[in-house]
Amino acid sequence: MYRRCTTRSASRSCSARCSRKCPSCCGTWRRSCARWRRPRSCARALLTGQAMGYAPASVWWRVLWPQLLPRLALPLLAVWAYGASVVDMALVLGPTNPPMLGQLAWSWLLDADAAVNAQGAAAALLLAGVVALGALLAIGGAAALRPVLRARQLRGDRPAPRGAAWGVVPSLLGMALLYGLSIALLLFVSVASVWRFPSLWPQVLSFDAWASVADSLPVLTHTTALALASAATGVLLAVAWTESTPAPWDDRAAPLVFATMLVPGVLLVAGLYQLTLLLRLDGSMAGLWLAHSLFTTPYALVALAPAYRGFDARYEQTARALGRSRAAFLLCIKWPMLLAPLAAAFAVGFAVSVAQYLSTQFVGAGRYATVTTEALTLASGGQRTLLAAHALLQALLPALVFGAAWWLGRSQARRLGLEAA
Repeated sequence: MYRRCTTRSASRSCSARCSRKCPSCCGTWRRSCARWRRPRSCARALLTGQAMGYAPASVWWRVLWPQLLPRLALPLLAVWAYGASVVDMALVLGPTNPPMLGQLAWSWLLDADAAVNAQGAAAALLLAGVVALGALLAIGGAAALRPVLRARQLRGDRPAPRGAAWGVVPSLLGMALLYGLSIALLLFVSVASVWRFPSLWPQVLSFDAWASVADSLPVLTHTTALALASAATGVLLAVAWTESTPAPWDDRAAPLVFATMLVPGVLLVAGLYQLTLLLRLDGSMAGLWLAHSLFTTPYALVALAPAYRGFDARYEQTARALGRSRAAFLLCIKWPMLLAPLAAAFAVGFAVSVAQYLSTQFVGAGRYATVTTEALTLASGGQRTLLAAHALLQALLPALVFGAAWWLGRSQARRLGLEAA
């Protein structure tokens, strides 16, 4: 039977000796670190674990990761729902025989026959059931494994392999390299006019595809206008929510916020179309703005809420003590200091709006073409250069807005003297 270490000096002296064996020391360390739930306290938890003889990787797997995993439940479920129900990527990458369930439901919903439309709605409901079943299985599996993992954590120190801790950096570098190569390949293909097999280099390099993109001004106008309007709406609604509600309400509203991410896009767009029919907004820019704003608002709220909730309340107390109104405090102090997260939330909403395909096609009734809808249309044809130009433009527009958001945040931080923060 192991004795509990009661004094700080005794705890330090026995850390190297018994931290790998003594369950009481391990439990005391885990309980002391469990109080630090904010991300800024991760460094203190790491220092405490290292002082008790634990490796940084072991601290992450024992203390920090069990606290982060419950908070990542909804984002992980959103990723699962997107992967199981995505339509636009399935239209480009396949398979087509047999097709994905979301792709099949989408094709039925586009049919002119009412009976086939009803079949598409039933397929969308079935897809939602599949997504819900997968989520329930994941939650049940996690609940069943929790006692086993907890017992293993309290059994003694089993540090993760060094490769598990250092494998994250090569993975991130590999993803960055993959994205960079994809962009470079799109740029090259967009100017490769004539390229016959088996030549290793195109016979003709031409900018005709980019000239066609420049001539399609309505497409760029629709895409930019919708993205700007829906991103601004999402940021305004996110600011209104965080400004008018207490912080504990975020946890209660999280399922509603993630509803647009958890519900399959085909089912959600079908419901949106029925709503726009009732409001007589189908096939209009107002209906498209409403549909895009429904998708941009949750992402803007997720991006903005942590920084907005973490704003120091003493600034407002000081402003009130100096006799400044709340409007003056927001306009002159709070929002300028939060310009970086506000710009980042706007950029996220802009990117979400640019990527919308189902809502643009269904709610807009095909009357308003965007860069994404044009790219999906060209994917089924043989115009390789024009497709590459539209795909590159689809990535370039959000990149420009993210770059502008980064520049605004850095310049404002430099002006306010917050560069170190």
